[in-house]
Amino acid sequence: MKRFLEWCALGLAAALLLSPPARADLSFGYEARYVGLGGAGLAIIDNPTQAALVNPAALSLRPLGFGIQWPNFGFRWRGGGFGDALSHLASGSISTDEANDLARDLGSEPTRIEASLGFGLAASVADLRFRSLASVLVRPRAEFARWATSGADISNFLANNYANQFAGLTTAAEVQNAVNQISQQLGADVIGAAAISPSFGVGVRVPDHLLGNGTLGDVRVGVRLKPTRIYYSHYVVRPTVDVNAITSSDFNANGFTAYNKIQVRADAAPELGSDTSLSETSWGVDFGLLWQPALIPYTTFALTVDNLIEPSFTFPAGADPRVVPVGEKLLPRTVNLGAAISVPGGLLLAADLLDVTGANKANPHGEAQFRVGAEFRPNLPGLRLLAVRAGYNSATGMAAGFSIGGFGIAYASRSPLVASQTFNF
Repeated sequence: MKRFLEWCALGLAAALLLSPPARADLSFGYEARYVGLGGAGLAIIDNPTQAALVNPAALSLRPLGFGIQWPNFGFRWRGGGFGDALSHLASGSISTDEANDLARDLGSEPTRIEASLGFGLAASVADLRFRSLASVLVRPRAEFARWATSGADISNFLANNYANQFAGLTTAAEVQNAVNQISQQLGADVIGAAAISPSFGVGVRVPDHLLGNGTLGDVRVGVRLKPTRIYYSHYVVRPTVDVNAITSSDFNANGFTAYNKIQVRADAAPELGSDTSLSETSWGVDFGLLWQPALIPYTTFALTVDNLIEPSFTFPAGADPRVVPVGEKLLPRTVNLGAAISVPGGLLLAADLLDVTGANKANPHGEAQFRVGAEFRPNLPGLRLLAVRAGYNSATGMAAGFSIGGFGIAYASRSPLVASQTFNF
């Protein structure tokens, strides 16, 4: 155990030392293997307990007995600085004040913060696991990003850039109207979502007599049932003014001058009604298939349908369609294809095509993601527990990682999420 902990600490230290300060993602545990392969791996079957994370059909390959799905943790950020992102994520909630701080600290450019956690147990061809995912998106408008980048107080920023908007104003109502017009550009959206999902998976082998007595090869299918609790919140951060606090002394011959009475405030978005968040519990079902052709040795093909039955939460009416896809599912159905070749000698090659129908709006341009990766395990004394890997993802770029035994660490400038863990915004 002591040696194992030493290796874990060494791997973590190396990964952190190699990470640039504001453009890197780290993943630990079971999922790190897939991240290091650029997200590919739907057809990898050498570790069925692990493979069941992305394809429930792999459970049919498990031997009798119990297995552990290593706890895994992933943290990803895009845009704003890592230190700011981590401090806000650690708060554990998005309140009005938190949304305000998020927008100001991270609003110089579109920023996404994501975290995932999972673990589970397997028994023969079934497993029980837990997974949670949280995502926060800060989407600033052009003038808000300019203000956040400037570092200036909002009153000074308005005085230096919007004085003409307040020139000639004589009443509090006119000031409020001017602030409302400015806030159309000097605003930001903070959107947060989380899903908590225990699940039960099972896999079976399709009998030979249903497949031409084995002439097609080995075919396995699996399903995963997942009751899912979803949370959704959306704040709009923008300049506001309290008209009751404006007095006649705030005006002079040139117009309104009391810029210090204009503050930046976060308000719950209209679709939330009188609440600050929405939540719902519903069922989802994932489906997986694995095919090992009889005529193509060392090769496996995969088909998965994440959210074949979709958790029912949809983006509510009243939301801004420029910000979120109103009326669509937060966790949409995605169809994915994969292939893997296990080359004798320790080399493994994998390639996936994720979301072939373009159902998830979070994918760039609504296109399918192409993912490819390679892994090498040296068959040498003392090195058999070591694996090194590298991969490429058309949406997120290059990735790399390694593992010792069952513990893995992966690094990517933008790490891909596991297929079933992608919110639709």
